[in-house]
Amino acid sequence: MKQIVSIYLVLSLLIVGCSSGDDNPPMPSQEPVGEVDEEGTTINNPESVTLVFPFQASECEEGTDITENESTVTFEWQKADYTDSYELVIKNLNTYVQERFTATQENMAVRLKRGVPYEWYIISKSNSVNFTENSEVWRFYNQGSGTQNHVPFPAEVVSPENNGEHNFHIVDLVWSGSDVDNDIMGYDIYFGIQNPPVHKLADNTPNRSVTNIQVSVATYYWYIVTRDSAGNESESQIYSFIVR
Repeated sequence: MKQIVSIYLVLSLLIVGCSSGDDNPPMPSQEPVGEVDEEGTTINNPESVTLVFPFQASECEEGTDITENESTVTFEWQKADYTDSYELVIKNLNTYVQERFTATQENMAVRLKRGVPYEWYIISKSNSVNFTENSEVWRFYNQGSGTQNHVPFPAEVVSPENNGEHNFHIVDLVWSGSDVDNDIMGYDIYFGIQNPPVHKLADNTPNRSVTNIQVSVATYYWYIVTRDSAGNESESQIYSFIVR
């Protein structure tokens, strides 16, 4: 019996493909410095200013047009690039009332109460973009009549963030304090779920923190009373945070 063996030769062709171009993925495009106009030109955002005067954490003794209760203080700052105007924001730290003034130059004279602590900062603005830029916030004491020792500046919260929401069950309260005379002796801390809080958590502590406080789901309020060696006291605003 004749066997016919049919042999089929199958040729396998290996096709090696080579890719061209960059093997790395493209880098994401960065946000432009400012807005882009219809022609694709970037319009730069205004930059923040450098504050000059009144100095940070100092007593302002250079007022003019001085009366028993008021004086005129000239605020100064350095020119900011890409800026058309400035907004001067001044807060009375006794009443927490803010005043706002518009300036086109790098200085402005403002009438202020004497013997009062203030804080101030500058907002840089441009006519070409909606973006604004804030400067640092400085504090000063406007010299009073016959002042020998100054009331401390109201303490400022460091953590937890004011009006923030958190999921922790142990919290550390941290704040900062300053005084023109550098004679702060201690802090009283009021803390609780009432607004304003009435529970005194710490009494005349020299520290700037109270740690390991147990909290549960609630809104908490707290504020700081700062006391100096002359018995002067200042009270901070009421801060709050939410535990979820």
